[in-house]
Amino acid sequence: MKAYRVWEGSKGQKGLRKGGRKVTFKGEELGYWSDGHPTTDRRGTAYRVFRAETGEIVIHRIRWSVWATEDDEGMIFRFPNLDEAVVKFRRVLEKAGVLN
Repeated sequence: MKAYRVWEGSKGQKGLRKGGRKVTFKGEELGYWSDGHPTTDRRGTAYRVFRAETGEIVIHRIRWSVWATEDDEGMIFRFPNLDEAVVKFRRVLEKAGVLN
């Protein structure tokens, strides 16, 4: 298992802003999907999907922007298993290649 660190809150050019937090866990990355590309798009939402060594599914959502005047916004979602994650994130899990 590999150690991962995800964050939530607002993140600007100088890093995570006050009130944000970082979460570290061991697990495996199951997939990634973004609705935009930082070279061709100005804003988008990216999702990283993990399975923690506890079996928990962790989804890290980042609403990003290429504009220096806009912060990126991170949010961490945790689910006890994949079936519970599917209820809220089916489309994301399909696009990330987690579901067949």
